[in-house]
Amino acid sequence: MSNLLCKNFYCCKIESNKIISKKEEKSTFRLINKNNYNIGVIKLDDCNKYDYLLQRCDYILNSDDKNVSIFIELNGKNINHAIKQLNNSIKNLRYLCFNKVYAYSIGTKTMPKSRNNINKAKEIFMKLYQVKYENKNIILEKDIEKL
Repeated sequence: MSNLLCKNFYCCKIESNKIISKKEEKSTFRLINKNNYNIGVIKLDDCNKYDYLLQRCDYILNSDDKNVSIFIELNGKNINHAIKQLNNSIKNLRYLCFNKVYAYSIGTKTMPKSRNNINKAKEIFMKLYQVKYENKNIILEKDIEKL
């Protein structure tokens, strides 16, 4: 079934490592994949096929084994920009994804005044797209079995 992982996407490759790690500067996302599921890793940010999305997140990870898609933004200090990039990516590409969808932004520093925007984003992503959103600093690790 892994042919579905990249079927609808450009700039996609299949990874099946026990830990799939995506890093940009000081921000890291790790997907724990103990069962070595095939994961479609779509690199949106550096792919010119997605230039029509002026603001887009860095990655989408797809697992047909777990029926899950994960939008990832590895950002620096600007959480508001990260939320805009995730929102635009989800709004335009959600229809291509699996049923369970998550969005994560991993930054280097979240200012206390950004907490309100993070909470608003959680509400909006769930209400508009049925997407669970989470923000964390430096490293965010998720086990695919628990999504």
